[in-house]
Amino acid sequence: MFAKLLATLCGLGLTSGALLVNRQHRIDVAVEISRCGDRLRNQETTLALMQAEIATSIRPDRLEEMLAVLEDPAGSDGDGTPRWRPIPTRFDPIPLAPLFEAPRAAP
Repeated sequence: MFAKLLATLCGLGLTSGALLVNRQHRIDVAVEISRCGDRLRNQETTLALMQAEIATSIRPDRLEEMLAVLEDPAGSDGDGTPRWRPIPTRFDPIPLAPLFEAPRAAP
């Protein structure tokens, strides 16, 4: 009788311990999700502040002056090319390939 009672109590203790561990894991995940949200919000705020700072420091007339200096052949590397290099295919439209080949008529 004592062995059965001891086995039952050990089983209940192990079950409650497993449930507590599971609960703690869920709490840890919820805290980590909350921290990720806070970090994301902070980064978005920092990005908005940086964009606002750039927007206030660069006016269209000043931007045209800076581009004129960069595109000036006298300010080039000596071979007539400007000091800046465009990012390849950055603003080029992506060539679209057809998804399916159209059936061709026999010659």
